[in-house]
Amino acid sequence: MKRNHLFNPVLILAIGAALFFTSCKKEKTTVDTPTPPVVADIKIEAGGGHSFLLKPDGVLWAVGYNDFGQLGTGNTANSNSWIKAAENVKSVSAGYQHSLILKNDNTVWSAGLNTSGQLGDGTKVNKSIYTQVATGVKEVYAGYYYSFILKTDNTLWAAGDNAFGELGETPAGVSKSTFFQVATDIKSVAIGGNHTLFLKTDNTVWAAGANNSGQLGIGSIGGDSNNKLVKVTDNAKSVAAGILHSVILKNDNTLWSCGLNDSGQLGNGTTTSSGTLTQIATNVKSVEVGIRGYNIFLLKNDNTFWACGWNNYGQLANGNNTNQSNLIKISDDVIDFSAGFAHVLFMKSDKTIWGSGADDIGQIGNGTVGAHKNTLVKVVIP
Repeated sequence: MKRNHLFNPVLILAIGAALFFTSCKKEKTTVDTPTPPVVADIKIEAGGGHSFLLKPDGVLWAVGYNDFGQLGTGNTANSNSWIKAAENVKSVSAGYQHSLILKNDNTVWSAGLNTSGQLGDGTKVNKSIYTQVATGVKEVYAGYYYSFILKTDNTLWAAGDNAFGELGETPAGVSKSTFFQVATDIKSVAIGGNHTLFLKTDNTVWAAGANNSGQLGIGSIGGDSNNKLVKVTDNAKSVAAGILHSVILKNDNTLWSCGLNDSGQLGNGTTTSSGTLTQIATNVKSVEVGIRGYNIFLLKNDNTFWACGWNNYGQLANGNNTNQSNLIKISDDVIDFSAGFAHVLFMKSDKTIWGSGADDIGQIGNGTVGAHKNTLVKVVIP
């Protein structure tokens, strides 16, 4: 008798079971884990003619001009090599000729020039060693002849020169040598030469002080803020200010500028000053203007580093000393930077630090002194 293999029940059950377990088996998939961004482990800070490196262990190192004691090392001797300045430091701000440090316990200490009371210690006597001036602080801002501290409750306090009302809602000409409250709900500030930008916690930008070059960004040139904060714009992420110009980074990563433009520092391709904010760049991650500076330095989202403006000392690192009214690229693979008055420092993704610009006292920190650098030089890390 002929057997019908097509309908063998045992065979059918075996095939069905195999198909069932095959369909239930999950395919192995590979998920690409994003590479985390490289984070700077050494904080860099450039001032008027001095620089700082803050290491992860909280030790602060300083180099450059120290004629008013701004390095905080206990003397007024300039240094062309890195010297230890303080310990247990969380943050540092290098002003034009003075410095503020924030310690791990949220106390603020100051050193350097104090002719306008900018150290906030109740005197107008220069200090060459750091002196405690405040508590309960989360950020410090050292400027030209005045200073701000941002407390943990987001109140802003100021000390120093107020000739044009740049401290905020305080009568012009009223300067104080101790820190006093000037604003609330503040996220950060940017200090110019005679004006200030205030970024509030609601992402609005306000300004105070002189407007002689349109630096307040209120659509006009001339006058001042009349002892009050004036609103500039909304939807801002960060602010930066030079001696007579202002820069605002918006939440959509566009960059806007206004004010003095004699060196091309607005980055709009002209040398015409403007009292109105104008967009100059996109895809910007962070921006900074050196203290009393005539430049813009910015880091894009692709980690390229760009700059424009004043180039007398070669700070744009393009091999010459010609001012640039358009943004030019300085370097790739940059993760952090700090702009001083006439020099700039930045860190690359391989954790090397580079600098350019004024180096007459060795403020770039590469161990040399005298010759300004219009090409990049590698900083010697202590």
